Amino acid sequence: MHSCTVWTPFPPIIPLSLRYLTSGVGVKVWQPRWLIYAGFKFSYPSIKNILRQARFDEVDILLLENFRLWPLLEMVKAQIKVYHMRDDFSGYRIWHNCSDLIEREIIRKVDKVIVTAHNLKKRAKAMGAKEVFYLPNGVDFNHFAEYSTTGVPEELKKIPPPRIIYVGAISEYFDLNLLEYCARLLPDCSFILIGPSWVDLSGLKLYKNIHVLGAKDYDLIPAYLRNCNVGIIPFKKSRLTESACPIKLFEYMASGLPVVCTNLAEIRQLGSPAFLAENEREFVSMIKSALELSEEEKKAFTEFARQNTWEQRYQQLKSILGIK
Repeated sequence: MHSCTVWTPFPPIIPLSLRYLTSGVGVKVWQPRWLIYAGFKFSYPSIKNILRQARFDEVDILLLENFRLWPLLEMVKAQIKVYHMRDDFSGYRIWHNCSDLIEREIIRKVDKVIVTAHNLKKRAKAMGAKEVFYLPNGVDFNHFAEYSTTGVPEELKKIPPPRIIYVGAISEYFDLNLLEYCARLLPDCSFILIGPSWVDLSGLKLYKNIHVLGAKDYDLIPAYLRNCNVGIIPFKKSRLTESACPIKLFEYMASGLPVVCTNLAEIRQLGSPAFLAENEREFVSMIKSALELSEEEKKAFTEFARQNTWEQRYQQLKSILGIK
């Protein structure tokens, strides 16, 4: 396996005058779609040459994991072309103006579309997809259920139980107001956030029972989860989150944690044992209920994760792609 650093400079001539950029023509040109294409077209060393040298310019199956890889459809010859639609990217502000346009172009060129949520299946069909297959996310079950790290992480030793944990990115879809509400109503609970943040968290400093620990190495996450009591997914309801199949849902459960989530469409349709809250009051009430579960009752969460492993998803993927 070889690695290579690829630089993706923009073309040498880019109209940068404010008047041009704010004109109708400028706004149309200065779009993420154009910048994505430029990154592939003018990369150094050439991505096209790298693919040719690695003999990846002609393949049996080309599977695009992200719409931003769409230029590969022109660079790689494939017997089967597949697009993995795993988010409604139009729900992100940065991609709102171009993701639909690019995904429609991708879907016209690929043979199959694989989606991780039922709403994405409707979205793909509306864009004219020839074949659409539903394949939700999964979990590395053994990594979380049989972790080798022993003891309580040092940071957690200073945080009193019961511990309510969130692991993942803290972005525009994370409901900070809901978290603060829970912290106020449950002052005896410790709320732990692990993951990178792209929003202002300074307001959380007012709460002594909210602990922002930042991003952690993937190998360390099981130790944090196994020493907490409830996993939460406090997302805002939006076009983006209603089409999300959070991997953390399975990871929490594989770690033996009961889970409390905002009542989102895909999580609801998964049929998991997660507590689904319709509002702030229900979210607090369900955290209390989750904390009262017996060890026997928690087994339903672990069993659900066991039935949704990446190994099982791989077998399903092979069937979709016609691989024996």
